[in-house]
Parts: sequence; structure tokens; C-alpha cells
Amino acid sequence: MRNDGYRKAYEDAASELEGILKDQERIEERILSLRKTMNALATLICQHEGRDKDFTDYAAATLR
Repeated sequence: MRNDGYRKAYEDAASELEGILKDQERIEERILSLRKTMNALATLICQHEGRDKDFTDYAAATLR
């Protein structure tokens, strides 16, 4: 009988982990999408302002 409690706790933990891993994948995809967007926008900003700096120069200054 005691094993049933352990099994239930294990199944609950496995289910929660599965959900969290799906959330993590969704969040990582969103992070990548935002980084790509920021890269493109930073390039446009630098071109518009006539700068010779690249994305990392711009991003380093704005993300501090």
C-alpha cells in the first residue's frame, strides 16, 4: 500500500516536469525570436544613425 503513495508522487513529479520542460522549450524559442528581432532592429538603427558599429556594440550599450 505504501508503494502506491510513492508511485503517485513519482507520477505527479513526472507530469510536472513534462509541463515545465514544454514551458522551457517555448520560452527558449521566444528568446531566440526576440534576439533575432533585436539584431535586425539594432542593425537598422545603426544604419539609420550612420554608425559603423555592429549589433554587439549597440546591444552592449542598451542592455546594461
